[in-house]
Amino acid sequence: MTNISDRIAILIKEKGISTRALEQAIGCSNGVISRCISKGTDISSLWVSKIIEIHNDINPTLLGKVIFTIIHHLQQHKQPNYPLSLP
Repeated sequence: MTNISDRIAILIKEKGISTRALEQAIGCSNGVISRCISKGTDISSLWVSKIIEIHNDINPTLLGKVIFTIIHHLQQHKQPNYPLSLP
C-alpha cells in the first residue's frame, strides 16, 4: 500500500511538474514536499488541502483517505469552488 508521499510523487509525475513548482504553488517552504517524498513521511493536511485547491481535477482517492476528511469538512462548511465530491 502506498502512503501520502508516494501518492504526491505520482501526482507530480502525472502533472509533469517539479516538486519545487508544487511547493511554490501551494505556498509551502522549499523542501517540504521533497522531504516528504524522500523520507516517505506525511505532510500537514493544510498542504494536502492546498494541493486539492490548485489541482481540483485530481481524483481524491489518489492522495488517500485524508482527502475524504478534508472534502467532507469543506462540504459541511459550504466552501465555494470545490467541485470535488465524495464517490
